[in-house]
Amino acid sequence: MDTSTAHTDIDKELETAGLKAFKKIFEKAWQSRTIGLIIASGKGEIIKHSPKAAMILTGKSGNLNGHHLSNYLSDPESRLKQLINHPPEDIDDSSVTFPSKVFPKHIIRLVPEIISAPELQNHSLLILQNITDETIIIREFQKMEQSLKDTNLEFKEINAQKDKFLYIIAHDLRGPLNNLMGFLEILSTQFENNSPQENKQLIQLLGSNAHSMYELVENLLNWALSQSGKMKHYPSRLPLQKLIKRVLNQINPVAGSKNIRIHSHIPEDATVFADEIMLITILRNLLSNAIKFSPPGSEVIISHALKDKEAIITVTDFGTGIAPDVLPRLFLPSSSITTPGTYGESGTGFGLPLCYELTKMQNGHIWVESEPGKGSSFHVSLPASYT
Repeated sequence: MDTSTAHTDIDKELETAGLKAFKKIFEKAWQSRTIGLIIASGKGEIIKHSPKAAMILTGKSGNLNGHHLSNYLSDPESRLKQLINHPPEDIDDSSVTFPSKVFPKHIIRLVPEIISAPELQNHSLLILQNITDETIIIREFQKMEQSLKDTNLEFKEINAQKDKFLYIIAHDLRGPLNNLMGFLEILSTQFENNSPQENKQLIQLLGSNAHSMYELVENLLNWALSQSGKMKHYPSRLPLQKLIKRVLNQINPVAGSKNIRIHSHIPEDATVFADEIMLITILRNLLSNAIKFSPPGSEVIISHALKDKEAIITVTDFGTGIAPDVLPRLFLPSSSITTPGTYGESGTGFGLPLCYELTKMQNGHIWVESEPGKGSSFHVSLPASYT
């Protein structure tokens, strides 16, 4: 027997065997309980379908021959016809998934294959699968992934705040403490040799540094409490003039060390509905900042206005002012804006963000108007009284 003829016979036998094997596989797939099969025309009309395909598309068994796929698949972007006639070489899940028209929450994956048989030219074999559960799992996974990313960012922020606290404790507390020890040593060794004026100046400097340390520690504690949600809020009707006098008693030694005059223009009957400790903290920070950025011998003004049942307290200085690019970030703790004062005073960057947090907790507003070289006006708006 001719060798070529033998090879031809073997090839035919293998081809026949392969076709039989493929037919068995196809018949099993046609009866599959997980995937559906459809033979569709190039226009999207169903020519033949498996039982599972009908269940996927309609939720029940039935004859869908002659029906159009668009009757069952939502196709707002007109992808169906393009997909059937020109199936991509690499199937991308996102390009072949369609919402069901019968069950709007169901997602159906459609994988097309062009049929090469001449008698079925321009027809496609479509593999259908309901991937609703798979999609839900993917979405839940994406939500969990995003949640983990958000949590990671929160941890990074917390870690950054912790590092900042440690830096402040190590650096900013050390400065005023060293000054205190230095001035105390001068007083203890030179007190009798100094003139009364020199001793008075040293005592004023002691008071100024002690106040700086107190303010720094107070801000750190209040900031930590505000961020942990443990800071209590007890609003009441407060006489504003008396409250500001209390704050000025704390601030005056610092103002005196720079020969800065503070003028309060608060009416005797002015009231505000606020938490006393929070408002004192806000005013102390605003006045300390005003003094910090004011030149020696200048003045700071505290004024009051009523607008729509809101008490607006304004602290105005005539010092260095704030650059326009800094203004939008002034109340953000993440920006860590610290600028030396006119005497080189240091800051923590927590004062104004703390004022913002405490004002917000009392349903109030804080904002600033400033111009470099001409000073700044900080405004705090709070309810004038309980209504």
